[in-house]
Amino acid sequence: MKEVIFIEKLNIGESEKESIKEFLISIFKDDAKIFKEMVAQKKVRIKGKSFTFIDDETNNKTYKIMGNCIGPVLYVYDVIDKK
Repeated sequence: MKEVIFIEKLNIGESEKESIKEFLISIFKDDAKIFKEMVAQKKVRIKGKSFTFIDDETNNKTYKIMGNCIGPVLYVYDVIDKK
């Protein structure tokens, strides 16, 4: 199971953090089946080894994750409102 850590500069409330954690953890269950499907659908964009962008269409947000999501920890660098 993945651990989700938020970069300190993010100014979001605890309830939003919990919602984001639940979403991110859920897409990596079952050998990351949903994550892999999202990559195929271009709802996840991996930018080299620096960042991964994950779209959460339910909450109309995009999460900017440090790295390429291979390790056990997801570092949420930014939360972007989708327009």
